[in-house]
Amino acid sequence: MRVIVVGSSAGGLDALTKLLGAVRAGLGWRFVIAQHLSPTDQSALVALLGRITVLRVLEAADGAELEPDTVFVAPPAVDIVVNEATLSLAQPDDRHWPWPSIDRLFISAADTLGDECVGVVLSGTGEDGAAGVEAIKGAGGVVVVQDQAIAVFGPMPGAAFATGSVDLQLAPHDIPVALERLLAVDAMDIPALDGDDGAARSGLADLDDAALEAVIATLRSTAGTDYSGYKRSTLRRQLERRLRLLNRTKAEYVGMLSGNAAEAAAPTSPSIRFSPQPTSSRMRSTRRSSWKASPTGRSGRSPVRSAQSWRRDHSWPNRCRSLRSWTG
Repeated sequence: MRVIVVGSSAGGLDALTKLLGAVRAGLGWRFVIAQHLSPTDQSALVALLGRITVLRVLEAADGAELEPDTVFVAPPAVDIVVNEATLSLAQPDDRHWPWPSIDRLFISAADTLGDECVGVVLSGTGEDGAAGVEAIKGAGGVVVVQDQAIAVFGPMPGAAFATGSVDLQLAPHDIPVALERLLAVDAMDIPALDGDDGAARSGLADLDDAALEAVIATLRSTAGTDYSGYKRSTLRRQLERRLRLLNRTKAEYVGMLSGNAAEAAAPTSPSIRFSPQPTSSRMRSTRRSSWKASPTGRSGRSPVRSAQSWRRDHSWPNRCRSLRSWTG
């Protein structure tokens, strides 16, 4: 089940219409949208989005089933949470404003769906969603942000980008096609690029055991990073996504790694990257044990910082102690 959680704030309507207007029917995707709203607003978002997309658009209801080819929009004055195949509406926390909380939605999706979830951060001010994209990436999911250069308001996608957890930074109307390529089950499902009939890409996502071991050996020798202890299914899935991003066959990618230290070191890069993760359940268990309720709310700091300072100031224990207490 592919669930795409979307967070947006100021300037988000324009980005949402371009994103959803470019999604084709039949993909089976479920969108869950947290658009910051005034608690007293009567949102017209459902009607507005329903006019520009072929997908069904509904206001989310407590207990609603996540049906394919459907967009669920959080109503005003509540938070929205993903629970396996359903949605829950929850009382928002006064310490975590504005509502609905993007972080809360993203973290719940990461916890329940793991690598089956995709997080998208669109135009907005503030930092909401930054902790959430870290959760999604840590669970093996995919993270996309709107290109800050064309966003009406760039701070929110900029804060998410600064975490180093972002796979793609794109214009909203380009996101659906990019996700189709990235999430394709096999090479036959991948839409051809301009001027490419796909024939030469037949080995694009076909990572057999021999190819996987070759990549692990090359990463070890080139970057000094040993991925031999990683869960093979997770590692293969992350590598296949990286191959799709780069439009490379497995043979081309192994050759590229051998002579490209930057690509071999991509797991530490804050840009589009290959970032295999350890078993997500183990990572989430570690985070749960380290998080306790915090009396503080958001830091209120500017998102315009280096990825290194962001990781220091917004590490999992420091940034998100209070989030997990209300994701359930």
